Amino acid sequence: MPYWYYKNSSYWQERKALFESLPKEADGILFVGDSQVNGCEWRELLGNDKVRNRGIDGDNTEGVLARLDALTFSKPAKIFLEVGTNDLALKRSLLEILNDYSAILNQIQQASPKTQIYIQSILPRYDDPNRTGGVHNDSIVELNKGLKTLSLREGVTYIDLHPCFVDAEGKMQKKYSMDGVHLNALGYAVWKKQIEALVK
Repeated sequence: MPYWYYKNSSYWQERKALFESLPKEADGILFVGDSQVNGCEWRELLGNDKVRNRGIDGDNTEGVLARLDALTFSKPAKIFLEVGTNDLALKRSLLEILNDYSAILNQIQQASPKTQIYIQSILPRYDDPNRTGGVHNDSIVELNKGLKTLSLREGVTYIDLHPCFVDAEGKMQKKYSMDGVHLNALGYAVWKKQIEALVK
């Protein structure tokens, strides 16, 4: 997936246009990110009609930045972010990814100061780069450390999902994923338990 994916993907463009056309409801709760976000019916899972799914398969931090204006326009009550694994697949450096995250936080805080921001950690994968986009679990761990540090510095909430999904060797537990990357229903149920009190 090239770095300009979000500019050239018809799917990304279609999702972005859809999000921009939907009613701009104040005080919504937005789930923003990549395929891990896109793959879940969050409103139904969490039983909350204010929840909106704003995930796009294949998205990375650059893509989120490119569509953030439409997300902050409605002054959402909360934004739950989960993005970065595709940045790793694109061989972007930790510094590049964290700089994008800083820009995302800054843009949200400038456009919608009352929005509560939650950064969710990147999830582990099976330890087979040929099946998981060339992303290694040690890179995910390092990125998560950086995201935790960034969250503390910026005064936003960090949600460490990663330990809930790893096995004794630091890989994605097979019961939570069929392909080693994306979660199944059991995996999303685990995710729900970690955030449901924060979503209310």
